[in-house]
Amino acid sequence: MTLTSIQDSGGTANGGDDTASISVASTVTMVGVNDEPTLTANASNPTFTEGGAAASLFNGTSISTIETGQNVSGLTLTVTNVINGGSEVLNIDGTSIALSQGTNGATVGNGFSYTVVVVGNTATVSLSGGSISAASAQSLVDSISYQNNSNTPDTSNRVVTLTSIQDSGGTANGGDNTASLAIASTVTVVSNNDAPTLSANANNPNFVEDGSAVNVFNGTTVSTVEAGQNITGLTLTITNITNISQEIINIDGASILLVNGASGSTTINGLSYAVTFSGSTATVVLTGGSLTTAQTQTLVDGITYQNNSQSPNTTSRVVTLKQITDDGGTANGGSDTKNISVVSTVSVTSVNDVPTAMSLSNADLNLSSTTGIVGSLSTTDADIGDTHTYALVSGVGGDHNGLFVVENNVIKAANTANLSGGVYTIRVQAIDRAGGTYERSFTITVTDDASLNYTQQNGNNIGADSPRVNNEPIGTGEPSFEPDNPLLPEPPTVNVVLPREAIAVNNVIDANQRTYNTTLSHIVTSTQVAPPLTFSPTYNFYTAIGRGFGVSSSTPFASPTDFGTPPGFNQDIGPANTDSNDVNNQGDEEPANSGTPGDSDTPDSSRDDASANDTTFRPNFTEQLQLANNANQKQALLAALLGTPLNEQSQESEQVIDLKNDHKKVS
Repeated sequence: MTLTSIQDSGGTANGGDDTASISVASTVTMVGVNDEPTLTANASNPTFTEGGAAASLFNGTSISTIETGQNVSGLTLTVTNVINGGSEVLNIDGTSIALSQGTNGATVGNGFSYTVVVVGNTATVSLSGGSISAASAQSLVDSISYQNNSNTPDTSNRVVTLTSIQDSGGTANGGDNTASLAIASTVTVVSNNDAPTLSANANNPNFVEDGSAVNVFNGTTVSTVEAGQNITGLTLTITNITNISQEIINIDGASILLVNGASGSTTINGLSYAVTFSGSTATVVLTGGSLTTAQTQTLVDGITYQNNSQSPNTTSRVVTLKQITDDGGTANGGSDTKNISVVSTVSVTSVNDVPTAMSLSNADLNLSSTTGIVGSLSTTDADIGDTHTYALVSGVGGDHNGLFVVENNVIKAANTANLSGGVYTIRVQAIDRAGGTYERSFTITVTDDASLNYTQQNGNNIGADSPRVNNEPIGTGEPSFEPDNPLLPEPPTVNVVLPREAIAVNNVIDANQRTYNTTLSHIVTSTQVAPPLTFSPTYNFYTAIGRGFGVSSSTPFASPTDFGTPPGFNQDIGPANTDSNDVNNQGDEEPANSGTPGDSDTPDSSRDDASANDTTFRPNFTEQLQLANNANQKQALLAALLGTPLNEQSQESEQVIDLKNDHKKVS
């Protein structure tokens, strides 16, 4: 700097000179000093709601370093009422800085170093070592946010204050690089209900049929998060429910039947329960409770599964705890229900159940049966779908096992030829697929309906209209017999005896034909002369149980000459009760010259009793009989004939025609 002139006050009048030129020079040295940066911002004064998004604190920030070319290198702020410790966070420059003593690190966005110092309930966060433009620093401040990760945040307001900003100008020559600030934003903290939590260990048990119920979970831990709350509900599912009305989940003292629509209340804590189904999955919902966390833990650890089926499906059941609810409500966006997934798999083992009963569909057998089938066996077994085989076994009631056989589940006579009418006992064993057995005896009643009895019904013209009197030949003009006229002579009694072997099975020519042969073996009369006999009978055959079948002779025959020559008659003179000695000779043919009826009509005068006049005539001929033209009768009679050999003790049946009373009877 140079002084070049100086002027006084004398003026220049009269040629005066008031200015003098000078040249006095001085040099000044200029030294610059840094100015502190400036920062202004608007406080957002936000509300932070528990569980919600972080709350932005500032907006509209403006920063200047004053001197050009400088950058922002640091920032300091404080947070009051930090009660939830490390759960409270300031999000700065892309980094969540926990407000707990000693927290330090570097921000993600611009690499600021940060440290946290907590004194009392006030946390101071210091950022340093950065180098960002004022514009970048403005964005950084506008993005600062507060959040509280506590499930039970203290609801005191947090005051977040920007307390200083620093630039890179330094403090040389008395400069100032740090400006003190007091820009505060107040955060209102609102808490809400947190859903309860539950954790448990899976027992993954094995349930054995007929065994005790099995525990599904253990080591359960339950929390309502907020103190003073209670558990109100629990939901669980059970898959693969196939034994409907037999599967049970035991909860809180109640045995809950896993059927759609089941409902009720538990015994211990009075929870209401309801069961619904989707496919084979049962959902059990418990509501209306007020259990402490300890009570809830006990409840879950006490859950058991059981299956009362005697043939349980062995597919594993998967029991899953799905949801838990507390009484905290949902105000302010809170949640009182937590979706969970705690799984325990129950394997199911079935055990064979032995049969418990056995029955026979029929216990009667007629010897006329062509199959010999008595009845079918069936078994009561708790195992659904089990199959059984059967065998005759020795033991009580097995006296007649040898006379019967078991084919599949059918009891049959081994050979009906070995049976006669009576009562038989057998012992049968039922065996299931797993080898379980059940035994019992059965009583079988056998009816001998194979032997045929028969009576002559009509066609008996044996001289009733012209009976013999005093052994004299019937003459012309003799009075006719009148049963109600005591003055007229009585007709003789004629017994027609047919041997049982004559209608035995071996005389049936063809089961498809309706004919078979029978032999008239002998005729017993009360006279000693052969009666004039026109014999064209119709027989009714019937079984021992009363089924009747009509048959008739194919060709009538007259007598005595129509009996045939030879053999004609073989006359036995004597009492009718001597016929038993003649039975063995029934059917024996006589020589052609064996005589005529007249040759043997000599009375036996040596007999003085009434039977001395009875005479047996033995015609040797065979009469063919036809079954009535009825298919059902035919089949039934043939079945009876084919059913069993005849009893040797019943070799003949004697037909008695009593002409005096005009009726027939069988002896």
